[in-house]
Amino acid sequence: MAEEGVVADSMINNGVTYTYRAVPAIWTGSWAALGDTTIAMSAFGTLNTQYTSAPSVWEYYREAYSAGDTQTIYCLKYLSTPWLPSFHREYGPDYWPLYVLEGSGDRQVWASAKSKLQQYHPALSVIYLADVDYTAHHKGWSDYLAAITVADSIVGALWDFLQTDRFFKENTTLLVTNDHGRHLDRVWPGPIGSGSHGDGCWGCRHIMLLGIGPAVKSGGAHISRPHNITDITPTIGRILDFETPYAVGSVMTDILEIPETDKVLSEPGKFSITMNNYPNPFNAATRITYRLSQTDFVNLAIYDLGGHLIETLVNGKQSAGDQSIIWNGQNQAAGIYFYRLTTVGVSMIGKCLLLK
Repeated sequence: MAEEGVVADSMINNGVTYTYRAVPAIWTGSWAALGDTTIAMSAFGTLNTQYTSAPSVWEYYREAYSAGDTQTIYCLKYLSTPWLPSFHREYGPDYWPLYVLEGSGDRQVWASAKSKLQQYHPALSVIYLADVDYTAHHKGWSDYLAAITVADSIVGALWDFLQTDRFFKENTTLLVTNDHGRHLDRVWPGPIGSGSHGDGCWGCRHIMLLGIGPAVKSGGAHISRPHNITDITPTIGRILDFETPYAVGSVMTDILEIPETDKVLSEPGKFSITMNNYPNPFNAATRITYRLSQTDFVNLAIYDLGGHLIETLVNGKQSAGDQSIIWNGQNQAAGIYFYRLTTVGVSMIGKCLLLK
């Protein structure tokens, strides 16, 4: 998979590498401390656990797109005290993801996650495979390597599944990371769990990130520029086009392969910069509107995230004034699409999100 996607070679957990400052940092983009809470969750009873003070990637997404909980899922093994997203005044429980706490190991988590992906076709999912971390702390070297092998095979199976499901195929980008590494001065084999992993050595701080899919670079690209674990959430926001205002990380623009949508090429007298679509996000159909200041030849086409032409909506002369056309995407997979309006010497690009 690395030969097809992009690898960030200098990913760093630049905070305290204890797990509670690592896993939540991945999905909040922040080193914000955790707080204690007791909360009743209908599917799991009353939980005595911890929550993040910074909003999570799921909260950002759901708030931005008014999305239902099944559009964002978090799959992990059953835990009686799972870390929770925030109670932030602008986000909070109304924007939490659908929690899927099932199974006791990575294979069971993958089976559960696959089922939920098939059932809901969510726009944003996080799958947490915890066996590698557990075996590193509590088992021997052979168990540790076996857990890595299983986790690697699940990542491969997940990618294969995404390429065969019509809702995800060619529209889904997969990011794979760990949250921390291991000591460099630890002698293996033998019990790995003798001691903590929370110091500042390079082994603990150096992590990995693999990206594969239409939103990231391909062909086995390797990025040497240093990046931080808190950069992951803002990068997901960039891919799915939502803001992450309380994240402290930065977008990893050097791993991305996304069409430029912020630049509008205009020629005086041709277009008023009013092109838009509504609703956005949308389910099945959206109306694209624009204004021509004079009669001109217009081409309006839909492209997927990989730049492939999906449908041409307009290809001919149109009169000056307000114009609109409906794009019905009911036969397309959920995901981000671009609409491009072109006339003589001028091109404009807009972005929309199709939900299922």
